[in-house]
Amino acid sequence: MSGKIYVCGDLHGNLDKRRFNDFPDLNEDDILIVCGDFGYLEREEKKREERKKLKELTKTVNGATILFIDGNHENFKEIENLEFKCLFGNEVGVVTDKIFHLKRGRVYNINDKNIFTFGGATSIDRMRRIPDINWWHREVPSEIEIEIGLNVSKSEKIDYVITHTCPFSVRRKIKSKNMFNLYCYAESALEKIKKNLNGDFDKW
Repeated sequence: MSGKIYVCGDLHGNLDKRRFNDFPDLNEDDILIVCGDFGYLEREEKKREERKKLKELTKTVNGATILFIDGNHENFKEIENLEFKCLFGNEVGVVTDKIFHLKRGRVYNINDKNIFTFGGATSIDRMRRIPDINWWHREVPSEIEIEIGLNVSKSEKIDYVITHTCPFSVRRKIKSKNMFNLYCYAESALEKIKKNLNGDFDKW
């Protein structure tokens, strides 16, 4: 692909077109990376509605290819049931022919840039959510995913890092009132990955 790479935060399945006002020049040659909480994958009984929303989303971004990592507010059952293919030098989950899920702890070569991805986070509102309905245990990275991420971050040249949450040391500097005392397994893993990278990347 020869277009530009754009990056945005949580969409939560929202079709509000104003969300993309910062990207007026998006076109079918471009790539939009969503940093978690994509939120467009519905439960099985909502598949028809899901297909309509995904089609409208692709239209809204003018046919750009959408890549997303998982956040914590995702239907992980649907994500893990996606068919896989090799794209950008690694395995992706296929949502449509224009929308793909990027896996945890992998490096994707996009427009000659090595992009390391690591989704997941701990929901601060999980006690008010229903397991396997609007909250999934898989929001937390597994030991295998963390091991993959640690090995990759040690061995590969990385230009950009895309995550949903941030390393614990970074969150301490932000001092978010509603998150400061919450232990986040993903942030602990990202702290180790950050040490492996030792600042040797362009942007996180």
